[in-house]
Amino acid sequence: MSKTIDLNKMSSLLASKDAVVKPAEDATQRGHSVKERQDETVNLSFKVPAQVRKRFKLAAIHAGITQNELVQRMLAAWEAQQHPER
Repeated sequence: MSKTIDLNKMSSLLASKDAVVKPAEDATQRGHSVKERQDETVNLSFKVPAQVRKRFKLAAIHAGITQNELVQRMLAAWEAQQHPER
């Protein structure tokens, strides 16, 4: 005989579009504590030539960093170059 599950009780476990689900205190993602990653992230999407994409991915791999971190470092370097007085 199979168990019956009251789905109404389980609905609180599901995320909804309007509600933010907070991770467990000890949750980890890719080896890092989720608490360390509290900044809200959003998608950044644009098209680049295939060779630029390949170079970008390889640059991140060779540097031992994520592609996200590479974008942030590139932007910081560009901003420093454009506004050296800051």
